[in-house]
Amino acid sequence: AGLWQYQAKLQFIERLPIPDLTPQQESDLATFAEEITGLARSRYQLHENFRQTLRNEFNGDEISTRVALYRWWELSDEKALSDEINRRFGVEIPLGKRSDWRGYLAEETGKHQQLTQQIITLETRMNAIVYDAFDLTPEERQLIEETTKYPYGEV
Repeated sequence: AGLWQYQAKLQFIERLPIPDLTPQQESDLATFAEEITGLARSRYQLHENFRQTLRNEFNGDEISTRVALYRWWELSDEKALSDEINRRFGVEIPLGKRSDWRGYLAEETGKHQQLTQQIITLETRMNAIVYDAFDLTPEERQLIEETTKYPYGEV
């Protein structure tokens, strides 16, 4: 911000209270971080595989982050998926294949939700370790959660 209050100078950083973690806390944080990274990679690959299937099925090119198909797991059903495919690629899901796409979308969305829930669980456990390390009260924890409004499991 250009103001001295926001500059990361050693004289100010040294004053920040950084608690010592127990070996168990360090180990748990490292394990959770690795697990989250693996889950996030799996989820990303799931997203990319679905997009690749769309491109292959409908002879399309890359799907921009600015179109709804990019976040396909947020589509409500195969009709919404078909509408977006029509907007993006100029074709619809053939009527005879809609039930197949309904099942595929539901299955892949379920996988997305499962991976996201696992990520959220681990992120919450990591936060609990940090809160414990700083010996925060329940009220302080709640204040942090409410003021940061961090969307756990965010894609």
